[in-house]
Amino acid sequence: GNQLSLRSRLTVPGPNRFAMSMAWVRIASIRRAVTAHEQDGRSWKRLLRRVYTQYLSPSP
Repeated sequence: GNQLSLRSRLTVPGPNRFAMSMAWVRIASIRRAVTAHEQDGRSWKRLLRRVYTQYLSPSP
């Protein structure tokens, strides 16, 4: 049950999949930059949350 719903949530159609992968590339590069400048895990989580809301929540 859980496995199936998780898989269907991760499987997004073409353009959305591209946007998703671009978002993850961006997240990865931002994470590298943050790690280079500061080792504060809490601020990394705060930044990740901001990136999530910016790129992954539906536009109004």
